[in-house]
Amino acid sequence: MKTKHIVPRRTYLTTNGTRSLLRLAKLALMAIPTGLKMYSRRLQLSLKSLKELVALYNTTRIWKNI
Repeated sequence: MKTKHIVPRRTYLTTNGTRSLLRLAKLALMAIPTGLKMYSRRLQLSLKSLKELVALYNTTRIWKNI
């Protein structure tokens, strides 16, 4: 088992906080390629739902105009 380095919440408020945030950002950047496939799939789904919402909104507007 890998041991995670636990950072206390107080450090986020201090100068160490910015460093830890930068570290988190680096980790996120490193994790982007692996998570991109899943995320893109999720994004496609959300885009589809967004389009549906927009269509619904437009239809309701048309109905209100009538």
